[in-house]
Parts: sequence; structure tokens; C-alpha cells
Amino acid sequence: MSLSLRIQNDLRQRLRATPSCEVPLTLDALSAHYSVSVTPVRAAITALVADGTLIKQPNGRLIAGAESRLPDGAESVSSSMDTETAGHTSAELFARLERDLVRVSLGARPRRIREEAIARSYGVSRSAMRNLLNRLAGRGIVVHVPRKGWRVRPFRQSDMEAFLEVRASLETKALEMAWNRLDRDKLTTILAGNVPATTSRGNARIDNSLHAYFIEESRNKYVKDFFDRHGPYFELLFEWEDQDLQAANEAAAQHRAILEGILADDRQRAIQALELHIRGNHPVLRDLGHDQETSRAPAEETDV
Repeated sequence: MSLSLRIQNDLRQRLRATPSCEVPLTLDALSAHYSVSVTPVRAAITALVADGTLIKQPNGRLIAGAESRLPDGAESVSSSMDTETAGHTSAELFARLERDLVRVSLGARPRRIREEAIARSYGVSRSAMRNLLNRLAGRGIVVHVPRKGWRVRPFRQSDMEAFLEVRASLETKALEMAWNRLDRDKLTTILAGNVPATTSRGNARIDNSLHAYFIEESRNKYVKDFFDRHGPYFELLFEWEDQDLQAANEAAAQHRAILEGILADDRQRAIQALELHIRGNHPVLRDLGHDQETSRAPAEETDV
């Protein structure tokens, strides 16, 4: 079961026991209560609003909805999720749908999602699919358009460039703020997890955890908030890109350059290597984005 789904289930039980809930219904309070970032909390809240457990008021405040007052044992959309996805777990289904829609995002045409059709193709009910799509909206992969349904977020070169510009500024700053708190043993372990392929048919080993480690150790909630809000979609794209051998080799080598600079206590070298990695390590996506921008003709939306 995913982290956001565990938070959903726990909150639902707490609200049924006492609709006032002892935990304030805000992102910050819930993140602190569950000791997680705001990303899984936001996804859980989106799903709970969708199924009626929570109501979002016009001023943005959250209150318990009618669904939260169902008696114990009554079935709701989210609690029936596992039985509706017989043959595979909800986590497996979510991961499969996530991967599929990332691939759709990389296409050149706008794509819309019809709940009924996509639910049928994945073998779940429409309400269960809506729950999954709400979770994917929290990760930035799909967008809900009022009265029009869902759309897959299209990959745009300009969007990625804008993200990387801000990411480079904030992540290099995070590394500077975290510098004196970085653990050499942890860095050495991450270094060992980044190994370029030794043959033309081999697989590179990549450990991307250094990025999250720098951000976490910066201990700056505003830096964390940017990556919590905007990072998940691009992280999935970068994982897809790492399937390319050349891109994977470059990523592993650049990670090593960053980590070796830190372990040598050479701050300037490490920060320059990090900025070079962020700004220059996406050849596959850049080529794809260039091809789409130069060849795209106006087109109507098509279904996924």
C-alpha cells in the first residue's frame, strides 16, 4: 500500500471516530503528524475530497464531509479499492497507470482521459479510476478540467527548461545550506551506487538519492515545498530518460563528480558539478522536446 493511501485510510478512520479530528486538517499539520513531506498528504487530501470524506470550503479550509460519517463497515470508494482491483494490488495498478500516462505525456498530441473508457481498459470501476486519477493529479501527471474531465499533462520543452532554471538555483543553494551537516558515510554509500556501464551492452547503476538528501538537509521548508510541489512529474520523466544507456552513463558519472567534490571538501567544485548536472543532463528529453516543437501541427485532443 502506498504512503498516500495509508494516510487516506488512517484519516478516514479518525474522522469516522470523531469528525472534529485531533489533527488540524492542514498540509503542514498533517505532514508533521505523519512525519512525511506534503506530497503524499496532498495526494491523500485530494482523494478524500473526491470521495466526500473531506469538503474543501471556498476559503480553502477542510472540514469533515458526509462520507466520513458512514458507520464502520460501510463501503466507500477508497476503502473498496483493493477488492475492485482483483488480480493486482492497488499500488501495482497505480504504478502501471503512472508509467503509462508518463509515456502518453511524452507524445506530441494533446490527450484527454475518459473515466469510463480508461476504467474499463484497466479493469476497475469508474469510481476507483477517479480515485487513481486524483492521486496522479497530486503528482502533476494529469490535470482535472472542471466540467470537461481529465487531461494528460503534455511534456513541453519550455516547461522543463523553466523548471530546471529554478531547480538549479534552489538545489545548489540547498547543497550550500546542507554542507556542514552532510554525512560522509552516507555520501560514500551513494557514490558506490553510481557506476557507469563498463560495456556497450551493460547497465549503469544510478542512485538519485543525493538530490533528496541535499534538499532534506538544507532544512529549509521553502526549498522543500518547491520540490514537493513541482518535482514528482519531472522525477518520473528523468527516470524514464535513464532507460537510455548514454543518458544513464552521463547521470552516473555526473553524480560521482558531485559526490567526489563534496568528499574532497571542495565546495566550489561540487556546486559547479551539481549545476552542470542539473542543466545539462537531459539529452533525450531535450531532443524529444525539440522534435515536438519543430514538427507539431495544430491538432485536436484525442483520447488516451
